Amino acid sequence: MKAEVKRKQDECGRKISTSILYVVKDKYIDIVEVLPRHQESIRNLKESGHEVIGYIRKSTGEKDDNIRIRLLKQMCCNLRERFLVTKVFASVSCNANQPFLARDSKKNHDMLSKINVDGDMQDLLAYIYTKEKICIVAIDFAGLTMNCEDLELFLKNHRNIVKLIIDKLPYSNSIHVYNSDELLNNPNKLQGFKCRKNTLF
Repeated sequence: MKAEVKRKQDECGRKISTSILYVVKDKYIDIVEVLPRHQESIRNLKESGHEVIGYIRKSTGEKDDNIRIRLLKQMCCNLRERFLVTKVFASVSCNANQPFLARDSKKNHDMLSKINVDGDMQDLLAYIYTKEKICIVAIDFAGLTMNCEDLELFLKNHRNIVKLIIDKLPYSNSIHVYNSDELLNNPNKLQGFKCRKNTLF
């Protein structure tokens, strides 16, 4: 909170002082409070043996590779800073409805090398087999998938993916944490992944 004093004249020519009061909005205060609490939860997950990894993707529509690289790098940084992920995997050009197993069948080595990630979706699929308890973090639901049927199949076939975390802090000041069993046993929660909003970073 900050007040700025200004002096001016009223309609009668008298000198008066006015103050402009700056107030921090509640939603920004909430963001400051929510993130540290959530990061503590992430640390607890790691201590209990969970591997917390990030996944980012960019749709095929963006034609400018420089813009694509910049946005992917920003997403990667956000996941590392906000969610303390140990690795980040990226699909540099795929649509939200594309099945997980079909993503990145042709590796884009050049693009991946420019965004400081640990591989693409095919590398993620290989990596998760080496761990017992995986938690995947994505920015927005559509940042992971909008294909509910494929997500259900993906979780059924990869039982060591035990948690999904969806970051919606930039636009709704919320973080959604799901147990995989919770999604598999509740079709209504799976449907939440069909909700598409513009991704913010």
